[in-house]
Amino acid sequence: MNLSIRGGRPGRTPRRIVAATTATALLASGLIFGMLRTADAATVGAGSYTTSRPAGAAAPTACGNISANPRQYVTGNAPTGAVPTNDWWSSLLFKRYNCAYSDPLHAHPMSFQPTSGGLGVSYTTQAAISGTPTGVGEYHYPYTREFTLGVAGLNSPDVKVDGWSDWTVTPYWSDGARTLRTTIGHGLPFVYAQVTGGNAVLSFPGTPTVWHHSGNRIGFSMRGHDYVAYAPSGAIWTIAGTTITSNLAGRGYLSVGLLPTGAGTSAARRTALMDSYGQYAHSHVTGTRVSWGYQQSSSTVDATYSFTTTAREGSATGTVISLYPHQWKHLNGGSPIAETYVSARGPMRNLVGATSFRTAMRFHGVLPEVPAVATSTGADLATLTAQLDQAAAGDPFAGFDNDTYWTGKALGRAARLAEIADQLGRTAQRDHLLASIRTRLTDWFTAQGLCVVV
Repeated sequence: MNLSIRGGRPGRTPRRIVAATTATALLASGLIFGMLRTADAATVGAGSYTTSRPAGAAAPTACGNISANPRQYVTGNAPTGAVPTNDWWSSLLFKRYNCAYSDPLHAHPMSFQPTSGGLGVSYTTQAAISGTPTGVGEYHYPYTREFTLGVAGLNSPDVKVDGWSDWTVTPYWSDGARTLRTTIGHGLPFVYAQVTGGNAVLSFPGTPTVWHHSGNRIGFSMRGHDYVAYAPSGAIWTIAGTTITSNLAGRGYLSVGLLPTGAGTSAARRTALMDSYGQYAHSHVTGTRVSWGYQQSSSTVDATYSFTTTAREGSATGTVISLYPHQWKHLNGGSPIAETYVSARGPMRNLVGATSFRTAMRFHGVLPEVPAVATSTGADLATLTAQLDQAAAGDPFAGFDNDTYWTGKALGRAARLAEIADQLGRTAQRDHLLASIRTRLTDWFTAQGLCVVV
């Protein structure tokens, strides 16, 4: 069973790395490419490239005119230069399936779904598993809307990208009379928002449970999850059935925080968390940056994750940071609070009031080979051999789209199968797989001309 952990659609860049790694392995095995080059293709080593699309090749399939104008869904405020198409939020920008808004965006601990009226918010704590033991299986924490953060009357025809940083993105809505600008990101238990043209609105699929309602703060629960909406000082919140609204005292900004509470959290502790988070509710995150270094003497990788914040009111400079297990297990400094969030990648621990955090991880090397395959015996060997013969029969790339994402997955799979076949002495299967890999790589690394193997 091929079990993959997924929040949103994975990035594309690692698949290209797989292809490049596979190519390197083949070259090291003695498969060397010779090129009969043509004049209009630039050469790099034994390969070539061109900056124009090959004759007969199709443009990327997506909504609107994005193949000719990749900045079609980017505002003038966004960073200049190339736009990222391999990030957790890329469906906001490279729209392929939802031509107006985006696919669900899994940022952890929350997930999001833009709509015409604003940003849908979800916190999913139960996994959904699909598939069969003999087929492809997937493990999801699916998006399930708990509320939508928007502007009264907002009916935006699309959502654009107003900015991004290393692990945040800023979606932007406008219908000509009203605008909404939000910032969301991995490890941010807050949604930061700015609105114009109307009251801020929180709309729910059912009646929320309101557990705190005083001044510029309102605490509410949906599906057993606790949130707090923080308006500017002097503002109030109004409840009407399945909506909660505020005019934000005319100041146009707010934030909504997800609290790391559960069924066993006392009311007093929930209030204390609301107060603690509230110190940084108007310290909006406006940038993120990661830097790293490798200490060869200790075989340690040091990484520093930094946050830039802008105080909409007050003078706070920190924020609340939620850490994945691979981060908090190797945290170098800082003391997370006891409460955690649920995520598809394990419990997330929280630093309150930080502007950065640092991790230090030992690097133990990479296992380059599949271990113990050649020592298989008995029923295990029979099962392995039968599965190898089935997988190696025919075209190993059949059923995979010929794009950077699926080609990379198929190349990695075929390379591992070839290695297993070699260890088991199944030379016919090995040679068939290597020939298929060679043909596919020849096509990918050759812009024009004929490649031959020498």
